Amino acid sequence: MSISRSEKLTQLVSHDGLRDSLTNLLALPAFLESTEREISSAQRDSKKLNLSLISLTELDARGEKRLVVEIAKELSSRTEEELFDLAARVVHLAHALEKNLRHNDLVCRYTFADFLILSSGDATTLVEKLRSIAEIHGAMVVSTELHPNISTINQAGSTVTPDRESELLKWIALLEKELMATVSGG
Repeated sequence: MSISRSEKLTQLVSHDGLRDSLTNLLALPAFLESTEREISSAQRDSKKLNLSLISLTELDARGEKRLVVEIAKELSSRTEEELFDLAARVVHLAHALEKNLRHNDLVCRYTFADFLILSSGDATTLVEKLRSIAEIHGAMVVSTELHPNISTINQAGSTVTPDRESELLKWIALLEKELMATVSGG
């Protein structure tokens, strides 16, 4: 029995909640949960955290660099051969990230061809390392230093801890916007 195209696509993007099936990196739900714990720890220990987004790119018909997956060319419009070539690039990039980053850095596949990395320490060193990996693997990287909100006092005088997941999603959205601006040259 032959596997349908949609089943093949599903296999390339599935996860069990903990690990991504293609790369064996953290799945997004596990990454978000682990990141919340890291933010809490960083607040207690006053340490810096860095969040990075690395995305595979390709050249378009005019020779301009663009993201592999974007609205203009979705995964479903690619041939089977293109999909498997792209999946191989994703696996190679995932392997490079695992091999070259520290064991305690959190890495997950965010979308089909995008990865999120949470690390502590010097942002400059991390960005240099990620740019080197990105250059080798035909990708782009953007990073930001996180400034997690420590609990604040509301008007009633009660301590309030911000929703870390929504803050994290805001930081990710800002990185996506920065990545799009970088790709479009603006």
